[in-house]
Amino acid sequence: MNKDNFWFDWTFNDEIKAWIEANAESVVCEQGSLACQDMSYAWAQAIHTRFSDAEIEIVGGMFVTEDEWGDLDQEGHGWLLVSGAIFDPTAAQFDVFPNIDESNYEADDYEMFP
Repeated sequence: MNKDNFWFDWTFNDEIKAWIEANAESVVCEQGSLACQDMSYAWAQAIHTRFSDAEIEIVGGMFVTEDEWGDLDQEGHGWLLVSGAIFDPTAAQFDVFPNIDESNYEADDYEMFP
């Protein structure tokens, strides 16, 4: 997993973020580094193992962007909330990366982990 694929919202815990970035190569997924749902589960497990007190939610929803004409583009996507802050381990799959903010994420489904 390449840490260059990651996006964290500005409120993300600095200690957990540093640990994630330092351990980026240790979390792998058979489906590939940009398989959003599978990578979210893999990272949820890794984060939970190291930071058992962190509240982790696996989120399913839409990644939303606006084109130059103001039309919305929505793609199904999965990411994590860690203690209420977004960690997207596969954000690099979107053309707007790294120019992302919280408004790009529209959640439909939350699953507490574990």
